[in-house]
Amino acid sequence: MMRKRIVLRLFDEHFVPVYTTLDAASGFWQMALDEESSKLSTFITPNARYCFKRLPFGITFAPEIFQRRMQELLQDHEGTVVYMDDILVFGASLEEHDRCLKRVMETIRASGLKLNREKCKFRQASLHFLGQVISQEGVTPSPERVPAITALETPTNVSELKRVLGMVNYVGRYIPNLSQILHPLNELLKNIVAWV
Repeated sequence: MMRKRIVLRLFDEHFVPVYTTLDAASGFWQMALDEESSKLSTFITPNARYCFKRLPFGITFAPEIFQRRMQELLQDHEGTVVYMDDILVFGASLEEHDRCLKRVMETIRASGLKLNREKCKFRQASLHFLGQVISQEGVTPSPERVPAITALETPTNVSELKRVLGMVNYVGRYIPNLSQILHPLNELLKNIVAWV
């Protein structure tokens, strides 16, 4: 729902958006585990048994837990989108943006969450967020991602085709009539079809 609201507002000719991205430093490691959960992370070495006191990377449910915690932390903040350790703050004007950013920063400070200052970008007219460029003109694929797709080799088997389709579907929202274009390729994924 939040994404639709952003896209609709981007195309208002009187809208002069301002954006900030914030990055949580080593996000998972900032989440303390309670004693019972910590015991579940126990691992054995030749010398001793150890357990994590913080949420470790590599545990299957860690991203889900982290995302939920971040959503809970910033759920009532207008002009805010959260994806894992990446936070987008936006406003229709500098004043609106700064008001939203101030509230987000106060919440982050109160929670004890630490940010990676080098990865934070403040008061931008356009910026990269989750592999896309967000600006007054709308949302477009990041220019760095496009050459990886245009340089793809022609697939010669089903596993290579799946990789190509995955990359194309990533930018699919920008390609009109994508399902019609990909129909012949998707047919090649069926077991009853010979590879041509």
